[in-house]
Amino acid sequence: MSEIRNHFNQVDLDAIALPSNIKYGTAIYERKAVSISQEGDTEVEVLVGGITGSV
Repeated sequence: MSEIRNHFNQVDLDAIALPSNIKYGTAIYERKAVSISQEGDTEVEVLVGGITGSV
């Protein structure tokens, strides 16, 4: 499976995401708490772990 980041660029994310979501999403990704369960040409389904502690 390809990495989900290949489907978006930073300009897209800055335009559609809240800054807090980018910060928390980055922390979750760096903890390797993201698992792609299904990936297709038009959609991606992922399982995401929660945040513990602080960012």
